[in-house]
Amino acid sequence: MPRKNLSGVSPLIHSAMKLFEFLPDVNFFVKNLKSEFVYANPGFIEMLGARKLEDILGKTDYDFSPRELANHFVRDDRQVMRSRKPMASRVELVPNADRSISWHVTTKIPVQDARGNVIGLAGFTRDLTRAMETAGRYRDMAVVMEYLDRHFPEPVTVQQLATLTHLSLSQFERRFKALFQVTPVQYLIRLRLNKACQMLAGSSTKITEIAVQCGFYDHSHFVRQFSATFGLSPSAYRRQHL
Repeated sequence: MPRKNLSGVSPLIHSAMKLFEFLPDVNFFVKNLKSEFVYANPGFIEMLGARKLEDILGKTDYDFSPRELANHFVRDDRQVMRSRKPMASRVELVPNADRSISWHVTTKIPVQDARGNVIGLAGFTRDLTRAMETAGRYRDMAVVMEYLDRHFPEPVTVQQLATLTHLSLSQFERRFKALFQVTPVQYLIRLRLNKACQMLAGSSTKITEIAVQCGFYDHSHFVRQFSATFGLSPSAYRRQHL
């Protein structure tokens, strides 16, 4: 990790960061005050679609993610650095190397120099599915995630999901929102959009057909939801990922 980018970080911390290179399910990164990447482990580098650390140094999320997602990541960065408080276990959509988008669990902490000045942040992100396999707080919702992954194109009610967990409707909605920071309906919409991203980037299927196959009731509804989430239209997203 280039010392000039985070000069206040001790050699001991530099060495400790190397440990993340041996954790295959944990994608670790460090950013400076400008939210530029100054270090990442191989898993994170691969997730961005890059080959080596030098390919991402000095770049930001805007170089690798749709603008709306990048805006979200950078806003969180600034909040962590400004407040000097960690952001723990945020469930969010994150781009993958194959240009699909999936749910991850992300944690960020401020990095300070010896005088207590914030000089950047460090964080890690894990695929939510893998996190659920080991984290008890998510395990209770695994049956819901599996159901939604199989039935996302179909009409799905929140009551159906609550029944799977043996919780009342209100209990389920509160627990789901507390875990994922979105409602079950919002999660389902983003899951459908994730599937649509994969189809847009990996096939020549017509956008209208993708909308139907991903559970949207018409083309215009799909375009509105997609544009609001990612900041560009489905056709523009496809052109970027041909």
